[in-house]
Amino acid sequence: MPEDIDRSCPPGPPAGVPDVDCSDLPGPVWVGPSDPHRLDRDGDGIGCELD
Repeated sequence: MPEDIDRSCPPGPPAGVPDVDCSDLPGPVWVGPSDPHRLDRDGDGIGCELD
């Protein structure tokens, strides 16, 4: 995981909640190394990016 990641995004949903998709969230979220909902397609620690 790159060291220069912008961690100013709000945290993503925890593992215990029902399935969450990017359409359920207001924008990018910080998922870090754990991504139980598979929101981070490129593995950079930020899920639901627009690109």
